[in-house]
Amino acid sequence: GVYRNCCWVFCHINNSADLFFNLRDIMNRGFTLIEIAVIVAILLILSTIVVSLFSQFNRDVMFSRNVERIFSMLEQARTNTISSKGGIQYGVHFEADKVVVFSGAVYSVDAPDNDVFLLSGPESLTNITLAGGGNNVLFSRIMGGTENFGSVTLLGPGDEPPQKVITIFANGLVHIE
Repeated sequence: GVYRNCCWVFCHINNSADLFFNLRDIMNRGFTLIEIAVIVAILLILSTIVVSLFSQFNRDVMFSRNVERIFSMLEQARTNTISSKGGIQYGVHFEADKVVVFSGAVYSVDAPDNDVFLLSGPESLTNITLAGGGNNVLFSRIMGGTENFGSVTLLGPGDEPPQKVITIFANGLVHIE
């Protein structure tokens, strides 16, 4: 019994020592060119994956920000009209690459108080379908409704682009699908 246990412990310690010395020999000899090339290849693959994921995340964030900004511009124009800011109406003008909050009953490109928002990135506004035609939503005073109700689609970038439909109801409320 005791002899056998002592022998096993001694052999185990001896094998561990051999293993330690083998590891030390491996560490002292350095790395081969093939080992370094494999490590570099693995790091390149991992960095490509990380950059790709970050790029997609960044596009998604920018798309969401554009949707939120368009929504807030519609709400701003409606609120300004209801509160009779400046005693005038406010509206929103849509183009493929920009959204403009304007004051007054008619949109003027050169008006100095226009609040212009250029869409960031390759997103674009499509399917601008408003009652009465045109690209303007004009809110009415007191109630904040509009005769220019309808929808606008924000189309994101990519092969399978995300899209959000922004619907403006006759009562002036806005919904995003």
